Amino acid sequence: MEGIANHMVVALQNARLFEATQQRAQETAIINELAREISGELDQDKLFAKVYKQLARLMPAEAFVVWFYDEASHTVTRPGLYDLGEQYPARSDPAPLSPRLESIVESNRPFILNRTRSDWEAECQRTANIFGSSKPSASLLFAPLRFGNRVRGIISAQSYAFDAYGEPQEALLVSIANQMAAALENAQLFQGTQQAADRFATLNRIARAVTTPASFDEMAREIYREIAELLKPDAFLMALYVPETDELDFRLSIDRGVEYLPERAPLRETLSGRVITGDAALLIPDLSSTENPNEGVTFGSEMQVRTWLGVPLRSGEKRIGVMAIESYTPNQYGETESRLLQTIADQIGVAVERAQLFDESERRLRQVTILHDSMQTLAQQVDLDALLQQLTSQFASALDVDTVAVTEWDAAARAMTTLYDHDPEPTADAPKETRFTAEHYPGLQDNLMQGKAETLQRSDPHLSSALRQDLERGRWQTVLRLPLLRQNQFVGAIELGDRRAERQFTPDEIRLASSLANQASVLLENVKLFQETQTALNETEILYRTGSHLNQVDSLQELVRVAAQPAFERGAGSAQLLLLEYDAHGVAAAGHLVVSLLPSGQEAPTIGPLRFPVQEYPLARVLLSNLDDLIWVENIDTSTLDQETRKILLTAGTHSIVFMPLRVEQRILGVVTIGWGEPHTFAEQEQRIYRGLASQMALVLNNRLLLEQTQAALAESQALYQTGAQLNAATTLSEAMRAASEIGIESGADRATLMLLASDARGRPEWGTVVATWASRTDLPTMDNMRFNLNEVPLSNHWIENPDEPVLIADIEVDPRVDENARALYRYSQVRATALLPMRAGARWVALHILSWPEPHTFSDRDARLYRAVMAQAATVLDNRQLFDQTQEALAETQTLYEVGTRLNAAATLQEALEAAAGPAIVMGAATASLLRVHLDEQGEPHELELVALWPREASHASAIGSRFPAENLLGDRSWMEQANEPYVFDDIETAPNISAVAKAVYARRG
Repeated sequence: MEGIANHMVVALQNARLFEATQQRAQETAIINELAREISGELDQDKLFAKVYKQLARLMPAEAFVVWFYDEASHTVTRPGLYDLGEQYPARSDPAPLSPRLESIVESNRPFILNRTRSDWEAECQRTANIFGSSKPSASLLFAPLRFGNRVRGIISAQSYAFDAYGEPQEALLVSIANQMAAALENAQLFQGTQQAADRFATLNRIARAVTTPASFDEMAREIYREIAELLKPDAFLMALYVPETDELDFRLSIDRGVEYLPERAPLRETLSGRVITGDAALLIPDLSSTENPNEGVTFGSEMQVRTWLGVPLRSGEKRIGVMAIESYTPNQYGETESRLLQTIADQIGVAVERAQLFDESERRLRQVTILHDSMQTLAQQVDLDALLQQLTSQFASALDVDTVAVTEWDAAARAMTTLYDHDPEPTADAPKETRFTAEHYPGLQDNLMQGKAETLQRSDPHLSSALRQDLERGRWQTVLRLPLLRQNQFVGAIELGDRRAERQFTPDEIRLASSLANQASVLLENVKLFQETQTALNETEILYRTGSHLNQVDSLQELVRVAAQPAFERGAGSAQLLLLEYDAHGVAAAGHLVVSLLPSGQEAPTIGPLRFPVQEYPLARVLLSNLDDLIWVENIDTSTLDQETRKILLTAGTHSIVFMPLRVEQRILGVVTIGWGEPHTFAEQEQRIYRGLASQMALVLNNRLLLEQTQAALAESQALYQTGAQLNAATTLSEAMRAASEIGIESGADRATLMLLASDARGRPEWGTVVATWASRTDLPTMDNMRFNLNEVPLSNHWIENPDEPVLIADIEVDPRVDENARALYRYSQVRATALLPMRAGARWVALHILSWPEPHTFSDRDARLYRAVMAQAATVLDNRQLFDQTQEALAETQTLYEVGTRLNAAATLQEALEAAAGPAIVMGAATASLLRVHLDEQGEPHELELVALWPREASHASAIGSRFPAENLLGDRSWMEQANEPYVFDDIETAPNISAVAKAVYARRG
């Protein structure tokens, strides 16, 4: 057994050795494969990606990091980071060494860190230390990148698994690090060789470029392009030395591809000045470590310049300028770049001076030809803005100035108005129509108005504070002002500004500028005359076209849309039409908003009342008192409009508005308002157009209103004719009421009631009896067969006292004429609006016609007119109907009395006589009838009553024929005896006041 155990131990050891050998062979193969892949790889990112891929085959390595170490600054950059298969952006900004990285650099040895669970959880809370994914690594393995005996970087394999690394993984990572170091060294050697070749090629291209005649600016930009391609600077500058003023003229300044305006600076205030005074190259590896870290920042970005390199430009022994490159990264340039830049500077020095002479020759030639060329070119221009643009560009080119402004003199306002400002800096130019008062032109009276040019310089101690502020705000060193004259009259000025240096314009330059100014004055006059003619034609075309469209519109909405179109094309956001309503005395009483449109033609939302009393709005009174012109409000926020009007307009988002009264003779029909969402300036042409449109609209609106009035009158006549025809055709009171109600029903009335009136002895309506009703639905309450004592209804006084006018109540809830009792009744009846139409035939009251609406209802003047006419028509028809009905009733009564008399004459017994006399009552529903004989006492007064006949004969609870009882028992008193010739009628015995309780009980027993 012991032998077997020994054999098993040996076998296991052999198996482990075999597996270890196999694993090492596999690892060796992977490392050799990696060596082959990266040995010739020159692209750094691809090299890192290949290492990361093969590293994951050798060990757990979810993350892979590469740091490059800079020995001089003792800092690191991170060019490579991979985590969970994803590449993260490189960090090129140098960062201080962490304690862990610093220990690896100092020891030049690998390092393993396997965190415990508690250490890892604590690290999770230190989020600032985490890069890549959102969780820290649990196992970390570091190895230095060695070039010889110097550490040039560090690589790290990292895993999210615990205890992932040991000595085998450490040995593998060291081997990979050595392979990477060799590959990176080869790549750097290749890149160095390539850079040297690129530098020689750049020098050759620059040499060819400077031998070709060109302007200084063209040559400088070409040199910048070559240097930018080679050295990749963040900023570049080339400045020329001006010994007369001991200044530097920065002719080309570029920061991150953006070219900035030329400017001048004193020699002593710049790093470039130190290069000139020292006549030697100046290299500052890190400006932040100097006493004045901002010394090199003279233009462009506000970022801090870290590396600065400048070299002098010479022509022989003459210092002519400086060329410099800048970087926002420290230690970006060294002695190699300094020698290269100086070589370039020495190569181009003579060419720079030659380019300056070339520029001067070109400028003089340009001045000779510019007068002829400008006149030939500008004379063909008829657009003012285009002319001003070309004119100012030619001034800037001819006089080599930075800015050119053309201003016009406003004698009434004693101010200069900007027509055009040519300024390469868009934020610095003065907008068109900007005004400058005379205090900004101190030489106006003595120089410009006398036809003389004047020069302003910022260093002049005699400048006014306002003028000095103008120069400082525009950053001008020198300004030359030239007068514009028209027939020897001062009409404006041309102002030339130089920002680079205080400049003395030569007599030749001033003569050239004055000649251009004289030509410009003539050209501006011609263009203005042409544009005035074109403007007049344009206005005529707009008014003609709009007038043609206005004559074809078929609605007020279309009328407003067509008339407001020119304003919509100028940015207007809404247009409204308000019609005025006049009272019986011809005084404007109310305004009514009838149209509110957006530029799209859709209805605009309205704020404020649609109808308002004129006297409550001061603006309305102003419009009515100013019949001859429109009202222009360019900025509502600063206007003198009354507070209420301003509030309404601003709430609607209107900040500028024009009020266009539409007047025919001395009467304003209405007002068109056009609003803008922003403050708006109304130019003279625009004002003329709106005045013309207002006149055209007034005529079209007047014709349309007359047409509408005619059509409305015809419609009213037709409606009244139809109503009259229906009234005349009515055969019952219900039909007559329905005919009189049609006009109200068409406007939404859901109920109608006809009440016949009965007057007292004075002829005043006292009682009203409902004889006909109509409702649109069966569930609506009506007043069928109801009878009202009109003296108990206060609302009746309004129509009784004004019998010729309808009482129109638009809203029951708020109308003060409605008392609380009536309001409660209306609420119960579900009525919110009503029309009470009293009807009289001559002086005789006939009826009251009532129309009801379930919602508040607005009554128009047309409604009132129609109801008056209906009142007159229906009163006659209803009166005739009543007279006819009364005649029919009289005939029926006569016929009944005749028939009763005939039967009475034929009666042979008292029973037959009773049945004959009670016949009409029995027909109308009487239940019983009795005949009582009266027995008189000695004084001849009724003493006793005897029942002599009874109907029906078998009536229950009846007394026997021949029964007698005291006369007083009939009603409980003797009141019926006092008016022997009048019938006594009781509608309800239970409520009759003059029947005794005993008598009521008797009647109750009899049913």
